[in-house]
Amino acid sequence: MTDSVVDLQDLRKKHNSVKEDILQKFNPKTILDIGSGLGGDLWKWARLDSAKVLGVDCNLKAKQEAMKRLRAVKRTNKNLNVWFDVVDVSHHSAICDIIDICNRVRWLPEFGKFDMVSCQFAFNYFL
Repeated sequence: MTDSVVDLQDLRKKHNSVKEDILQKFNPKTILDIGSGLGGDLWKWARLDSAKVLGVDCNLKAKQEAMKRLRAVKRTNKNLNVWFDVVDVSHHSAICDIIDICNRVRWLPEFGKFDMVSCQFAFNYFL
């Protein structure tokens, strides 16, 4: 392995550790995850006590992979409540889209009532 690959792996481990620490410290019951991507945080959310998560991403293929991963995680953690959807948060209609999802998915909180809003490694989509 090259040094740059090792550095990226170390960086990914560090980022995951920081995200895990934040989740454990605040133990949110409801999370809006902007830029949820492929659902890489599913196991972190599964370790929370009864968390309800709305993950949004602008990429349909990412949502499809996240749903596939969610099905695998739910085999061992049936109480995990996660809803993935496609929303382009850089678009002016994003808030309306998220409100609509919250209204359709009854176990999600009312928009504006999330305990935590997370946007990890997604700022590049706003450029």
